[in-house]
Amino acid sequence: MKKTCLICSSGEYPICEKCYHELEFVKYSRKLTYIDDLKILMPYAKIPKKFMIDLKFNHNYGYIEFFYAIIQKECDFKNIDYLIYIPDDILRRMKRGTNVSHEIVKRISNDYHIPIAKVLKRKGISKPSHEMTGYERANKNHNFYIKGEIENANYLVVDDILTTGKTLSDVGKTIKMTNEKGRVNALVILGEGGAV
Repeated sequence: MKKTCLICSSGEYPICEKCYHELEFVKYSRKLTYIDDLKILMPYAKIPKKFMIDLKFNHNYGYIEFFYAIIQKECDFKNIDYLIYIPDDILRRMKRGTNVSHEIVKRISNDYHIPIAKVLKRKGISKPSHEMTGYERANKNHNFYIKGEIENANYLVVDDILTTGKTLSDVGKTIKMTNEKGRVNALVILGEGGAV
């Protein structure tokens, strides 16, 4: 059976041009502590939100290709030296079966020949963000640490969803505490709350 657009079921897989042009994109961004540049692709709403939930909680891995196709159209990776993904804790990795951030980073690395810096680690087990209140998310300790060397380079951290920004700020802080000259850029697929 021929694969078709995941939105309209008739155009090109994973998203046709017509459906792509009907998507809502975030036109501006917000500042996050310890993040030098932040790009949010789309609001956490409508079809992209439905697809992300289905990907993360129902193991519909085909949506990774949907989001990656949009990233390829919307992002420029020319000045990026290393890619970093947000690591899961062990229980979450076992439960979900995949890490969206890691899957996207692997595709960017392969297509754009940018190495993955496998230096960001997470210790312990924490309550999933979607089960927390806004206050709990804003005060969560992510227990990130660096194992290896952080160079004076441009890093791109890829995350799937931005709510409070605490995860990315903690990642940026962890990297900059190791080497304050490293530049930390972030790419987020969906930003919660519409226009962020």
